[in-house]
Amino acid sequence: MKKIVLFVNLLFSALTIFSQNNIQSFSINPLMATTLETQNGSRVEIPIMAFVQNGDTIRDDITLEIREILDQDEMLYAGVATETKDEVLISNGMIEINGFYNQQPLEIMPGKTLDISLISTDGRANQKVYTAVQSEEEIVWEKSNIPLRIDTCKNAIPTIVTQRKEVTKERYKEWKKEEESKGYEKRLFGGKSLSIGLGKPKPKRYFINVPVDTIWTCPINTVQYNRFEISSFGFYNIDKPMPYKYRVEFNVLTEFRDFKCFALFDGNRVCVKGKLSAKGFWFRRFPKNKMIRLLLYKRNHEKETVKVFFTKVNSSSKTIRIDQFEEISEGAFRLRTKRFQ
Repeated sequence: MKKIVLFVNLLFSALTIFSQNNIQSFSINPLMATTLETQNGSRVEIPIMAFVQNGDTIRDDITLEIREILDQDEMLYAGVATETKDEVLISNGMIEINGFYNQQPLEIMPGKTLDISLISTDGRANQKVYTAVQSEEEIVWEKSNIPLRIDTCKNAIPTIVTQRKEVTKERYKEWKKEEESKGYEKRLFGGKSLSIGLGKPKPKRYFINVPVDTIWTCPINTVQYNRFEISSFGFYNIDKPMPYKYRVEFNVLTEFRDFKCFALFDGNRVCVKGKLSAKGFWFRRFPKNKMIRLLLYKRNHEKETVKVFFTKVNSSSKTIRIDQFEEISEGAFRLRTKRFQ
């Protein structure tokens, strides 16, 4: 087991980190204000005397356990989806943090907060902090009221993501006039008028591209931090709803209903869990005509192996049948999920 000693603050408080199953364990002195840094580079700032147990302030060394999920392969490996009850979310990183004293859970003292700086190499506008709610043996995310501050990486160039929208002729003319008044270098969104049909002329249809998102990627060797404060231990996720115009249902037909079924969307940190159906699994919120990466798997903890099936499919096909799998080691499964992004 790897052991690392960190020195934080000017008082050189010794901290011991253990890492197992993606959970990092820190032993800290609550009588000192402390800043933890995870193996990925995220930070947790802890004020002095911040923990209680059964109403009593804890003064002896305590243990903090931190788990970060920053990529799609980690979501798959942990079996954590990015969904609310009604929406698919795009994640910009998750962090779970819990405290223990004498192997019993702690609480954060009322009036105290831990300052979280969750590391990331990209970002999106209008992200929010979501909290995890356990529902029928799975995690469902709920939007919180926790303020989010972003320390954006330097020199990141934002990209406007657009979606085509049909509008009236009058709105198209207004849009065209607005665009022409901006000057060429500021015209961000395209538009067109179409006459569709053969033979007898059809009425023209008018389309403009409207902005639905703003994204950016940090330059090489730079990062950003999503910063927020927590007053209770738990599981937190930086998210925003995935923008898409059309939704389709998708069904996985299989007899392996005791497996877990997940789907990834290309180019996004999105992980959706299939719901059990009479004939396998179903997804009710797929974007139309998108490449989907499907994973069906079942762990055997005694043998440390995984029965698994990987495939890619277009969401517009609406149905896929799976009647086979391969059995691989846990290590190979972790490697395959990483390559599967």
